[in-house]
Amino acid sequence: MNIINPGGENVYSKLSSNFEECPDVKENLSQDQVNLFEQIQRGDLGVPSHALKAGALQYENRCGVVNKQFLLCKKEEGDPRSCMAENMRVADCAANFFKAVSDACTETFVQFAQCLEHNVERSYKFCRPEQRDFDHCVFTKLGMDKAGPRNMEDFEVFATRKKPINPLKLENYDEPPAVYPDFNRPVNVENMK
Repeated sequence: MNIINPGGENVYSKLSSNFEECPDVKENLSQDQVNLFEQIQRGDLGVPSHALKAGALQYENRCGVVNKQFLLCKKEEGDPRSCMAENMRVADCAANFFKAVSDACTETFVQFAQCLEHNVERSYKFCRPEQRDFDHCVFTKLGMDKAGPRNMEDFEVFATRKKPINPLKLENYDEPPAVYPDFNRPVNVENMK
């Protein structure tokens, strides 16, 4: 049973202007740009926020490194368009994770997500029995455990792309010239009154 985006449709493509399909635009696009538009038109996961929260701890354990690489790239490059490869890896990892979870543990996943949706604070503390059942199911059927407490190694991100030059876009300048009073300048006494 596929509970994640059962229709498989991309609601955002219906709202798209199909700018890239206009004949004048299409003939001026390079192959890289055509591939980029195909990747963008791929669609979203179709997972509601309470279901994202329900699977967040196991998702971090499986896809956390890929997410950190994308965020590092976006921060260093200053433009998410230059990080499309990392973005696609994040989307693939998320799709694979939620498909595996929804196929293996459909009932416990839905119960846990609905519990989070129905409590006012959207807090885990009101859904501990459902969380225990979901964690047990994911661990026994998929071998995925929750992300544990953080270590210093968790904050290091290793990327295969080359390091950017001046990632913070800082201007390279020496110390500004010192401002000294000019004692040789004539003083206009009339303006001081």
